[in-house]
Amino acid sequence: MGASPLTRPGPAGPRATTPPVTLATARRRSWTHNQTGPNPGGRSQSIARELAPHGIRVVAVAPGAIATPINADVLADPEAKAAVEAQIPYGRWGEVADVARAVAWVASEEADYLVGSTIFVDGGMTLYPRFT
Repeated sequence: MGASPLTRPGPAGPRATTPPVTLATARRRSWTHNQTGPNPGGRSQSIARELAPHGIRVVAVAPGAIATPINADVLADPEAKAAVEAQIPYGRWGEVADVARAVAWVASEEADYLVGSTIFVDGGMTLYPRFT
């Protein structure tokens, strides 16, 4: 069997994924199952485990409530917007730029030793038991 597209010779470096905010434990040699199976959140950790020996860093950036067109209906409804904000300790919806800054940092040399981790860009949303 040939090399997978993820491990073919080529430039090493960072890869960022955006998993759901609920994550599973990494299992070796199981990234295809984790991506398509009942616990898709484990895919980033499993891929990281497979690719780190090749010099490729995989880091997940997990956004919380971000003001994007997909959330336009919630943002337009004051009650729905307030209900979401009540679950964000930082008190506001995230902006696309918040996520972009995290991804830019993950891709930088400053984050060189970061492998298989998840950066939650959620204003603390995952800290509330009701969220998870």
